[in-house]
Amino acid sequence: MSGPEWRIRSGRPTDRSLLASFTCADPTVGWQVDVEQFIRTQLLDWTFDPHAVSGDPRLLPVFVTGERASDVLMSAVMTDVSARVPPRDARVFALVHEDNQRSIALCHRHGLVEEMSRPHPDYRRIVTQHNPQVPESDQF
Repeated sequence: MSGPEWRIRSGRPTDRSLLASFTCADPTVGWQVDVEQFIRTQLLDWTFDPHAVSGDPRLLPVFVTGERASDVLMSAVMTDVSARVPPRDARVFALVHEDNQRSIALCHRHGLVEEMSRPHPDYRRIVTQHNPQVPESDQF
């Protein structure tokens, strides 16, 4: 027996009311509240910024079927990055609050395992291992 497949679609400006009710934070954890507020109030503005690339897939609402939504989305992002021409997957990084163990675990599951210098004492910059097949000039 198989379940329904993931359905991923590009976000639309009409999704604003959907995102306005988004909840994920423990109200006593500051960084969680910051993420929740960003998603509720700024995500669509950021996604539909006039300077964004046309068809930019940064906002992809996902309808859950049993897999972790974060893993499906992270897998899609990592696949997209590695499929770029010229290749752009020499170093992919994430900036994560040190107390956000779930996001750190997500990053580790998708190959972001090395730590660079911290931009702030409370935040970790986690990166993928260097890919020697990609010239240094193509790294970001």
